[in-house]
Amino acid sequence: MPLPTLLDKLPSVPSMHLATWIRPTVLPALDRPQAQALTADTTLYSTAALQGQWSALVGSPAPIDRVLARFNRSTPDLKVLVDSLSVKPAALPDLPAGKVASSFFSINLQNAQPADVNAAAAMFFVE
Repeated sequence: MPLPTLLDKLPSVPSMHLATWIRPTVLPALDRPQAQALTADTTLYSTAALQGQWSALVGSPAPIDRVLARFNRSTPDLKVLVDSLSVKPAALPDLPAGKVASSFFSINLQNAQPADVNAAAAMFFVE
């Protein structure tokens, strides 16, 4: 059955469950962000981004497995700040009844603007 037909017939099912997802390919030179623990809850990653190429931005901490992004412009000194949050940010909607989040965190880019990001993918550990 064609994917558009499935999407029309199953509007409440996330599309990623209906199609095969191919993990983005990261060039070896862009696959190892350097992590520096600033505090017990904050990690700063240093990496580089090449225009049109996927870059690894974050390689941990749990529950994050990896965060990848493809950029519209090269950024040789990209910084990514990951903060583990102790409570759900007020701006986030409540989870459905019976659902529990194991953790919350924020990811912020430094030396880059939101318009510089073409696409992003995040992989997480799930219990």
